[in-house]
Amino acid sequence: MLSFLRDGANLCTFAGLACGMLMMYLAFSGQLALAAAAGLWSGVFDSLDGVIARRSPRRSEALREFGGQLDSLVDAVCGGVAVAVLVLAAGDFHPAFLPVALVTIGAPVLRLAYFNVYGMQADYFIGAPIIYNLLVAATVTLFSPLLSDQGFAVTLAIAAILVATANVLPFRVPKFKGAGLRALVFVLVILSTVLIGISLNE
Repeated sequence: MLSFLRDGANLCTFAGLACGMLMMYLAFSGQLALAAAAGLWSGVFDSLDGVIARRSPRRSEALREFGGQLDSLVDAVCGGVAVAVLVLAAGDFHPAFLPVALVTIGAPVLRLAYFNVYGMQADYFIGAPIIYNLLVAATVTLFSPLLSDQGFAVTLAIAAILVATANVLPFRVPKFKGAGLRALVFVLVILSTVLIGISLNE
């Protein structure tokens, strides 16, 4: 099993998993802005692992298949579980937020299981890709200093439900390629930097 990590793309995916774990740890610790920033870095690695894979033409079929499954599982952890933990932490782990957390986890898992079975289109996604969950959670967290604690928790919960719903709706979303992918990575890095700055000023 460990031999599959002797691969640049899979290592990049695993680095994204580490960021997702850090996101959950920081959320449990009450450092929500830093948690959102860590989540965005999981998105950075998720954006780059495919680039690395495509630039590794000698990757075996086994590595490609394993990498696809690993990417899907890491997406479920980072874009589903970690975002749900952020929502719960924002709500001070009140039981009322448990249904929101279930939806936040359930929709990405349902989406990823579906595409693991039926495959994906070449040029577009069906429904909002999981990275949008991280982007939406981070964007709401960016404005948390302007909201009361309760207002932030409710806003984040509503946003999480909306983007989770978008994960499973049958509309087309263009895939990030070329300049679009570079722009996405730039936005993720800048937004994470701003969130770190907000955390340092708290």
